[in-house]
Amino acid sequence: MASTRRFRKSKRRGTPHTAQVLIAILATLEHFASVGDRDTKDCSVFRQHGIPYSPEKWLGRLPTVAERKRFSRAARQLEVEGSLERMTEASRDRVAFLRPTAMGLRRASRLAGQYVNMAEVVRCVGQTEWGSELSRTLEGEFDDTSIDWRLVA
Repeated sequence: MASTRRFRKSKRRGTPHTAQVLIAILATLEHFASVGDRDTKDCSVFRQHGIPYSPEKWLGRLPTVAERKRFSRAARQLEVEGSLERMTEASRDRVAFLRPTAMGLRRASRLAGQYVNMAEVVRCVGQTEWGSELSRTLEGEFDDTSIDWRLVA
């Protein structure tokens, strides 16, 4: 009975916290896509390792202990589901970077809807050391469209 309960828990999807992590990943990817080929330390680290695991930046403030735990559990759940890979620091088991999978980017795209230019995000991922195969997998799945907010106002 306990194994069935664990199986169901690992298959659970779509908590608000996992959605928050996926949207944060997508926003970070969109940011790196917008800065282009700049040769800054942040861009270099992103290209080499992945998306920095940074709840502080995602929230815009220092998270509480409970919020840190929620983000950590959500990232772990997304990894179990196959939506992302967590990259830990070499010397300890602390998450340092996240790398989305094809399934994770598709889920994030559904959450964000038309508000993100996914074709540009996929191109950005393709320029990294870790995402070239992922980019080839997703190539052609997303239209090269986004909202021009200057026209909306």
